[in-house]
Amino acid sequence: DFPLVTSAIFNFWLYELCDIYLECVKPVFSDGDEGAKEASRSALYSCVDVGLRLLSPFMPFLSEELYQRLSRRTPADDAPPSICTAAYPQELGLRDERLDSQMKLVQEVVTAVRYLKQDYLHSKTRPEVFLVCQTEAASDLREFLDVMTTLSRCSRYVQPLSLSLPFLS
Repeated sequence: DFPLVTSAIFNFWLYELCDIYLECVKPVFSDGDEGAKEASRSALYSCVDVGLRLLSPFMPFLSEELYQRLSRRTPADDAPPSICTAAYPQELGLRDERLDSQMKLVQEVVTAVRYLKQDYLHSKTRPEVFLVCQTEAASDLREFLDVMTTLSRCSRYVQPLSLSLPFLS
């Protein structure tokens, strides 16, 4: 299904890699320690490498040009000389369903905060954000406060407050 595949690849490049990952690692590159920076660079390299190999059958000339400009991880890297001879990416079965659902919740909160800022703040103000949510969601969101602060362009998130009301269950 050509439209489905090309949309998935487009969404990976634009919305997952550029909108989320690159925005999340900006603070790491500006303030993080060398270990965190190296881990972020390695993950970014892997994403670009796999993304180009995914794109290759649909945009062979562009993906080849970009692949040739992608520096190798090490000088002795035995990577294929051309993306045409590189293996197409395969699913490794390393998906973490809990992490996926947590990140989906984080993205929903960030989107809601961005819309609220757009509607009610007509300046580049970076407000504090107060969240009130169910107990399970509050514990999930606490792990990602820095990510949510970066993605929603707020000054900080105040610890999510647990709200356990019977009608919300």
